[in-house]
Amino acid sequence: MAAPSNIVLLGFMGAGKSTVGKELAKKLSWKLVDLDERIEKAAGRSVGEIFDKEGETGFRAKETAALRAVVKEAAKSPGIVLSTGGGVVTKEENWPLLKETGSTVYLSAEVSTILARVKNSDVRRPLLETPDPEAAARLRLRERLPLYSRASMTIVTDGKTPEAIAGEILDRLKISAS
Repeated sequence: MAAPSNIVLLGFMGAGKSTVGKELAKKLSWKLVDLDERIEKAAGRSVGEIFDKEGETGFRAKETAALRAVVKEAAKSPGIVLSTGGGVVTKEENWPLLKETGSTVYLSAEVSTILARVKNSDVRRPLLETPDPEAAARLRLRERLPLYSRASMTIVTDGKTPEAIAGEILDRLKISAS
């Protein structure tokens, strides 16, 4: 298998996409693209505000538009690590775009790990704003698991440092760090 020219990180919130993405970009001297940041910049408001005003449907439309732009950017200038939002996999039309962008890597984590990681985050998590966030996370993760499993590879992130996860991804993709 030839080394990919871009890496796409998939997974549930708190799985480590942003943190591992930063580590991969640093190790490879590649550009990091955070899809949620792109959406926020284009919309001029946070993901939480988009959810409040337009609901999940409005947000997902913006997400697909941002993903299309990244696909074009990655084709012109390879060497991108794309950190996606956890729900990007829920729209079937996104899958060809994700696969076209690069090697898809599902970062897997247990719900307990996810909740511990997002607990002290300053990032608002609209999908966990419920009386029972653990039940909501378990339900969403169970719904999305078949979608995440469509990725080229799965890396379990529980109990691992971002550096170790990035190293495992590079080993499995047969890419040497810069």
